[in-house]
Amino acid sequence: GGGRGFAVVASEVRELAQCSSRAAHEINDLIASSERQVKQGVELVDRAGEALRSIAEKVAEISAHISEISSAAGEQAKGIEETFASSATLIEAASHLRKLVDRFQIAAEDESWRVRSRVA
Repeated sequence: GGGRGFAVVASEVRELAQCSSRAAHEINDLIASSERQVKQGVELVDRAGEALRSIAEKVAEISAHISEISSAAGEQAKGIEETFASSATLIEAASHLRKLVDRFQIAAEDESWRVRSRVA
């Protein structure tokens, strides 16, 4: 009787050992799978970080270009204002010159009339 009880216990122990072995393999597989997934996750995070850095650099470049354009537009506007101001000054000078020429012509005509009067 005792021998059969021992055989049952031995077979249960063997079954338990096999179960433990299978469980250990499954746990190892899960660990390996988790490690792969973590590694992939880390790679994805790294790639995302690189992409964000790249985007930040592009934004900085664009910002610099906008600043240059704004500065150039400001200079252009200043140039246009200066041109307008000098045009206004030129117009004023031309008008003054015109008045002088008119006065000179009137004086010249007046003088020629006096000369004609004396001759006559």
